[in-house]
Amino acid sequence: MVEEGLFKQFPVDMIFALHNMPGVPVGTVKVRSGYISAAFDTVTITIEGQGGHGAMPETTKDPVPASSALVAALNTIVSRNIKPLDGAVVTIGEFGTGPSSFNVIPQKIEMKLSCRSLSEDVQQTLKRRILEICEGIGIAYDVSINCLYDERYPAVCNAVLPTKIALDALSNSQEDYTLITEFDPVMGSEDFAFMAREVPACYFLVGNGDTSGPLHSPTYNFDDAGLEVGASAWVTIAKAALRAKS
Repeated sequence: MVEEGLFKQFPVDMIFALHNMPGVPVGTVKVRSGYISAAFDTVTITIEGQGGHGAMPETTKDPVPASSALVAALNTIVSRNIKPLDGAVVTIGEFGTGPSSFNVIPQKIEMKLSCRSLSEDVQQTLKRRILEICEGIGIAYDVSINCLYDERYPAVCNAVLPTKIALDALSNSQEDYTLITEFDPVMGSEDFAFMAREVPACYFLVGNGDTSGPLHSPTYNFDDAGLEVGASAWVTIAKAALRAKS
């Protein structure tokens, strides 16, 4: 939508978004300035050697020990290359050889990763180190490693003015909101980030109660009581933003 000229066709002064949050009581709104959700990158790594019979490993270029070394090395990036106070996560979500057997050394192994970060500097550090490690492990184990790094979503960073408008509006509202302003950013990601890079933005969280499983899980259950909270928050913030403009 941004690439197709959303804000050129419909210019706006600021934008707002909300997301419900399980584990936070209904009636609670969490708002903070600065980074509130993480950037999201995906990485597909293919390790290719030369397969063969398990009884004759000397005739192969085994991708299994190379992949195992790669997993160990990737899991040191956050602990050894990122400052402890900077948010970052590297998760290996898939590791597989495809069809194989007890006595077969596979030809190829594929790994899929996700990376989360709360600043562009950290995001680029993750990318650089993953590419460097893949290159080094490939040389050390004499296998071919292809790394496809895809920067998917940037982090969401709340701008000062819309965040202040939202906080002031909700604080002075007749509705009985419970406001939380001191909390850690969430390491989940949000494509609202593309809009927030173009227009001053505020993204906030609305409680969904304790009766639900986590987001994106089979046990997640939306609490309808949160609808009234979200709707009234929108009206409150919209009125305040329009008054601020006038």
